[in-house]
Amino acid sequence: MASSILFTPLYGAASEGPMSYLLELDGCKILMDCGWTYSFDLELIEPLTRVARMVDAVIISHPDMEHMGALPYAFAKLGLKCPIFMTIPVFKMGQMFLYDALLAAMHQRQGFDLLTLDDIDATFDHATQLKYSQRHFMSAGRGAGIEITPHAAGHMVGGAIWQINKDAEEILYAVDYNHKKERHLNPAILEALSRPTLLITDAYNAETAQLDRKNRDMQFIESILQTLRADGDVLLPVDTAGRVFELLVMLEQFWTLEKLSSHYPIVFLTNISHTTIEFAKSQLEWMSDQILNRFHNNRENQFNMKHIQLCHSLADLEKVKKPRVILTSSPTLEHGFSLDLLLQMASNPKNLVILTDRSEPSSLARKIYDSITHQKTTSNISVAATYWQRVPLQGIELETFLERRRLEEEEKRERERQEAEKKRAKDLAKIHDYEGEDVDSAQSLYNLWTSYDFHVPSLEKVLKKNQIHPMFPYFEYRSIHDEYGEVIRLEDYANVADNTDATSPWSLVGKGEMGMGMDIDDEEVKEETPTKSILVQQDLEILCQVKYIDFEGRADGRSYRKILSHVAPKKMILVHGQPDAIGSLASYCEQNLKTCQRVLRATDKQTLDLSSDTSMYRIHLKDELAQALRTVKVGEFELAWLSGVVASRASAKAAEAATEDDDKMDLDLEATELAPVSVSRVDPNVTLVGDIRLAEFKQLLSSSGFRTEVNAGVLLVNGVISVRKEEKAEGQTVLFVDGPICEDYFRVRELMYSRLTLL
Repeated sequence: MASSILFTPLYGAASEGPMSYLLELDGCKILMDCGWTYSFDLELIEPLTRVARMVDAVIISHPDMEHMGALPYAFAKLGLKCPIFMTIPVFKMGQMFLYDALLAAMHQRQGFDLLTLDDIDATFDHATQLKYSQRHFMSAGRGAGIEITPHAAGHMVGGAIWQINKDAEEILYAVDYNHKKERHLNPAILEALSRPTLLITDAYNAETAQLDRKNRDMQFIESILQTLRADGDVLLPVDTAGRVFELLVMLEQFWTLEKLSSHYPIVFLTNISHTTIEFAKSQLEWMSDQILNRFHNNRENQFNMKHIQLCHSLADLEKVKKPRVILTSSPTLEHGFSLDLLLQMASNPKNLVILTDRSEPSSLARKIYDSITHQKTTSNISVAATYWQRVPLQGIELETFLERRRLEEEEKRERERQEAEKKRAKDLAKIHDYEGEDVDSAQSLYNLWTSYDFHVPSLEKVLKKNQIHPMFPYFEYRSIHDEYGEVIRLEDYANVADNTDATSPWSLVGKGEMGMGMDIDDEEVKEETPTKSILVQQDLEILCQVKYIDFEGRADGRSYRKILSHVAPKKMILVHGQPDAIGSLASYCEQNLKTCQRVLRATDKQTLDLSSDTSMYRIHLKDELAQALRTVKVGEFELAWLSGVVASRASAKAAEAATEDDDKMDLDLEATELAPVSVSRVDPNVTLVGDIRLAEFKQLLSSSGFRTEVNAGVLLVNGVISVRKEEKAEGQTVLFVDGPICEDYFRVRELMYSRLTLL
């Protein structure tokens, strides 16, 4: 039975920018990641517009813009309507990334309307949240029979390596993984997922060698302290809710140890810094064992940070004394607070900018990185910069703006007056209905009740005879009943949110979970000085110190090669890296991975066909035949030996069922059946199922009294019998036992059979 596997990179195949790939598995289209730039470049995601409506499922590996930035736009504008699968932290932190990027764009670019915060909320309504190692079976449509499982990637909180299984096919999607244990994350487990049918992985760092953690951390801390002691500020352009946690934990621990908070404050500045930290406090089970054990043993939450000050605006930052360490978004240095602070700090040689990420290609941060790398300099850098910036209005533009705002305020006051008149008329109608008065009397009584508290001498003229003089302006409405009880007035239960003013902070937040966490007030929303957005193009002179210290949290070239040797995939696709890096890693795999049949280098918009033809068939057994089988449990499977001939025939019932129910896409029009075979044709050979590790088998032989030694991968028993394993090109393992016919030979073979299952 053939399995159809098609792989099409939409973008990000041979570059280091955002990525999105389309995997087609037996007709089911799975979109793997859906990244975008911080500049919301529409040209980049143009290939996504052609396939969005046909996608059956989306899997997201990491919460940052590079992996899920275009997801809300695809749902809101491109017609993407399907389930999204992600881990719980990716669900939480992904919202943080998207909110922060969108708020920064709305502030920088006047009239930005590609996305709204409500679009982000609506997108996450389609998300299914999974835990690590949690299997999820797609049960409907073309995805029936496909199983997906996330595993720890070690790059960001909740970041996942996705395992996709269907029948005999096992596909691993592993990009941006980290094999090293960090302060806030455990390492990836890719090495434990061995021998998949297809591995889709990246070559981002294939030609990069990293410093060891001790030297890197020492360089980082010493650079910061040296700048602070020279009365300079330190700027760290970071992401919103991903790699920034490693830096925050590291700085918090060091400041606690050295007691530096009273001298040098640390600031975490984003639009949603408070909410980000609150979410991090609730995701400890997804973090490192060290953080989790501290919480279980001492009830200490690592993110109850005493030395980190949370700010949400530049005005908040100005209240923090200098010198200081500032961690702020975005890492590109072209958007958000990081751009504003770079422009302020670049002219002072005492200041320091530390790049912890190479950032996306063509960004300002990437240009600065290339300059300090190629020119071998850390100051006096000149780079071509293009960015959006807010500038105050002047002259005619300011007068026009003020006049327009005056007219808008007058229109608003007029609307409020009309609404007050309508309310007044409504109240008069209520009084008239209750008292039975004419309109003039009701008007007088209304004026009394709304203007005075107690006795009014002129009240008698509006009262009838035998009426009690009111001592307090209060009346009780008569409730109206019908056969079902009291009549409900829908307007009394109107949603308060419907009456929210458009300029209130809640109108900026959207209707999702972020509504309770956004730290935006009216003072921040309203502009004190009228401004406009302009596109600035200039040669930016950077006189301050600039350094690059790698905190990207990805495996390097040496680690790639070691890990891939352990995983030993049958087929491999290399994506997400510079062409030279992809070519270098592909050459290594072709020469050294004997079990890997094909190593493919992906190119944007070009489809790769990795369909396989196996000797596996899905057949329907009759009940009496299934009950007669003698099964043996091997691991999580039950196996049985059955001899027969697989025959195909046109199945009218299957065709009729497929016509009646379009959702059952897994029904074949060609049904398979098992025909009986003559006794003379039955293969008399036995089948052994299982795996033997030579190290474990050596221990078993030693405990049974044999003398054993391993030489060049061959296990020698009593000096006369050899046991060796050999990997075949098709991924099979063959076990050889060589030696003279003797008692030891049969004893060794018997022990070997005891470790296997006989069918």
